[in-house]
Amino acid sequence: MGNNIALVLWTLIAVISVFEIIILPKQLKEPDLTKSQKKNLILRIILYAASFLIYIYLISTQIMTRTEHKAQLEQTAQNAVQYIHNKYGFDADIVQIEAEEYKSAYSYDRMSVQMRYKDKDFYVYADSKEASDYGCDNYQYEEIIAAVLSEISHDMPEGQVMKMWIANSDVFSRYTNFLFEKYYDGSNLDEVIDNKFGLIEMIFADENIENEAVFKKLADWNIDFKFTSFDTAERLEEFKTIYQDTRSDFRLSNKTEYEIYAPYITNHIEMCNEKKSNINFSTKDLDGFKYCYFPTNVNKHTDSSDNVVVSEGSQSVIALMFDRNNAADWVRKPISEAYRFDDLYGDVCIYYPLEKLSGYDISEIGAALYCEGGFVNNWDIVRANICGEYAVFVLPYHDQSFMLVDTTGQGECIPEWRQNR
Repeated sequence: MGNNIALVLWTLIAVISVFEIIILPKQLKEPDLTKSQKKNLILRIILYAASFLIYIYLISTQIMTRTEHKAQLEQTAQNAVQYIHNKYGFDADIVQIEAEEYKSAYSYDRMSVQMRYKDKDFYVYADSKEASDYGCDNYQYEEIIAAVLSEISHDMPEGQVMKMWIANSDVFSRYTNFLFEKYYDGSNLDEVIDNKFGLIEMIFADENIENEAVFKKLADWNIDFKFTSFDTAERLEEFKTIYQDTRSDFRLSNKTEYEIYAPYITNHIEMCNEKKSNINFSTKDLDGFKYCYFPTNVNKHTDSSDNVVVSEGSQSVIALMFDRNNAADWVRKPISEAYRFDDLYGDVCIYYPLEKLSGYDISEIGAALYCEGGFVNNWDIVRANICGEYAVFVLPYHDQSFMLVDTTGQGECIPEWRQNR
């Protein structure tokens, strides 16, 4: 859009320039012109001539660029079709080529091509500038993932897979990088996923998830993992209902879902970049409820709640913060004492027994949050997530103070900082 507007403006300038270049020399011939007027006319002619030359340069460059881009699209398509034919022995149709919608091209070395064969869509990553046998694709992606899961499930048959992906770090495409160069024949899995990286998340019910053979196999494949054991199958099934599979959230995805279910997690093991960590989800008891601290850096998570200093908070300080933000009505009915957590950057989860909230509408109960540090987003009403026997409040940032409040009749509290997001 921006390029088109610029082209229209330069075209208008070019038209004006041509008109002036024709008219101005005639004015130079007038006998009563002073030297200063002649000098100004000459400068204007030079200026308009330069503008017209710039326009010619821009047009010619755009034409050449589009021509080059068209040639790259054609070369990419030829390479992709030939690559698939050589690898699988069939001819697939071109559906779309990455960046073909751009009218002024960028110089690409390789592009992604969406292809189709027998109603199956897949992607190929192929060279764009010259004929080449190079390529990678995801035609066998589901088959390769199934093969990996089959080997893992053989050693850990009770696990349920929540997420699994394998990616190619050599691919730079806005379509996908879940692509493989080698043909998978059923016996060469190690070779196919060599130099790739990935992630697998599995959950278990009351199982021993320490399995060094599996850990080594995943490390050899450069696949990070999250293995989580819940105390009962019932809690595992509940967890599955809130889990969100967000592939864009690669290595530390779904952290909050695990935090919410901490009271029911008996073991949680992660491996990231071949470093294995047993994550401590142990909760602490405080005045009839539980809490757990989860620092942002998961590698420093071990025994983290032991390092948090809990002290008596101040209801008046929290109320003052809300009053300063014209939100005093939301904290006029506190239903708990105030508490303060002295911690580093991360989440503090409050697990408040539902039985202690009997008689209240849970949807109207919130944690009035105030975080020290002076940031504009340091206050809010945090609503509950219902998890088993608890209403769970996730308090972000650091040095959190909170108290539970009943906001019945106040509607939803939407701080100004959140409105502007």
